[in-house]
Amino acid sequence: MKCANCGAELILGSVYCAACGREAMIVPDYNPEEEELEVNIVKDMEPGDDRNVVPAPNNEKTPEKKPKKKKLSKKNIAALIAIILVVILIVGVIVVRNANSYEVQYEKAYSSYEHKNYDKAQKSIDKCIKIDAKRTESYVLLAKVLYAQKDVDGAFEALDEALKINPGCEDAIKTKIKICEENGDYDTIMKMMDKASDDILKSCFSDYVIETPVPSIEPGTYNDDIEIKFDKIAGCSIYYTTDGSDPRAFGIEYDGYNGIKLTGGETLIKAVSKDKRGVYSKVVDLNYNISYEAIDMPSVSPDGGKFTEQTYVTVDVPSGCTAYYTWGNTTPNDSSTKYSGPIAVPEGNNVLSVIIVDAHGLYSGVFRGNYVYMP
Repeated sequence: MKCANCGAELILGSVYCAACGREAMIVPDYNPEEEELEVNIVKDMEPGDDRNVVPAPNNEKTPEKKPKKKKLSKKNIAALIAIILVVILIVGVIVVRNANSYEVQYEKAYSSYEHKNYDKAQKSIDKCIKIDAKRTESYVLLAKVLYAQKDVDGAFEALDEALKINPGCEDAIKTKIKICEENGDYDTIMKMMDKASDDILKSCFSDYVIETPVPSIEPGTYNDDIEIKFDKIAGCSIYYTTDGSDPRAFGIEYDGYNGIKLTGGETLIKAVSKDKRGVYSKVVDLNYNISYEAIDMPSVSPDGGKFTEQTYVTVDVPSGCTAYYTWGNTTPNDSSTKYSGPIAVPEGNNVLSVIIVDAHGLYSGVFRGNYVYMP
């Protein structure tokens, strides 16, 4: 480049001309031949042909081209709509199923019951039973709904249905007990207790497990008369029978003092406790067998013989027994002569017969001895 003032060559980057000292005014070098050549080249080029044109330098940044968005085809749009419709259909089915599920219907029923909308509750319960007829909680809730409307029989029928499905359903049992309590129906509670297992008695009937009567003598076999008494139970009365009948219906009230005397043979005592509410305990069976021991043959001394002097016969009488005797070869009984001391042997040839009778009236075998007294 040259100085516009003096034509001297300018040093690259200088502000002032080194030759004349003036401010450098940049003038491009001019060559007429080069200009003519460029004009001819332009003329030879076809319009729109920029292959030989040297692009002018451009320091500006070329803006980045944004990628063009692809347009969806009709097929893709149809497929997308179909997918959306299927998803909507599936969601709708799930919603409808959930709305008609057992759990949802049961929640509706229980909520309606709590808000005392019994008709609505019963309709929801009916739907629950149609969905699953083996779920006991539906019948229990139905019983509560019916009982709230004073339908005791209907409530019992619903609870019995639950107990058919599961005899150990505690919720059904406790609900039935509560209804019985409120209506003073203790007989039904007692019948339920008779059928209940030990586990159910503990979990559901704890307030109704009354202490059973305890006898003073354990059941069993004895060889003598006995007297049975019962321990007192606070707040309860005791009833019993000795003929095997039900003491709840035919029992004699135990007075707490006088015992039940048992003599020979078998006796079945049935006893039960009853509290102030009228609730009975379980009936206890007490079997007793009184089998008396056989009485030994009387021990007589001397047991017979020939005598020339006055002789006396003695009989060994066991405690609690009585001896009876006869002369003359007859069989004694409790109306014969009672032995009270040594018996004098009469003159002649005589037969002494002796028996022992115990306190129960049982006879021993007959002792017979021949006594010949010739003074």
